[in-house]
Amino acid sequence: MKDQFEDMFARQEAFWRADSPRYAVQDPIQVHNTLCLAIIREVTEVLDCKSWKLHRNKLEKSREALLEELIDVYKYWLCLVVHHGFARCEVIGMFHHKSDIVENRANKEITNASR
Repeated sequence: MKDQFEDMFARQEAFWRADSPRYAVQDPIQVHNTLCLAIIREVTEVLDCKSWKLHRNKLEKSREALLEELIDVYKYWLCLVVHHGFARCEVIGMFHHKSDIVENRANKEITNASR
């Protein structure tokens, strides 16, 4: 069975390559900036799915709505990865490399805190 990440990456990559040439912004730096801003905006929509203001009781959105907003963030993130020419294997490799760093740091902090 083909890896699910590979499927999602390939689908978003194909869409990005087919759709992005029609965008008004084509300068690589402007595309980078626009995608980063889109990710920031989508993350605020993720934030809005929950009642995060201490002084307000807001109705929370459904679990499905939250997942949809998280997928929007992921899709823009994938576009940014594709825009910069990263291969799937590079993303997976860096994910594991960074995870090792974060997990080792957390383990050290736990060890140091218990002394």
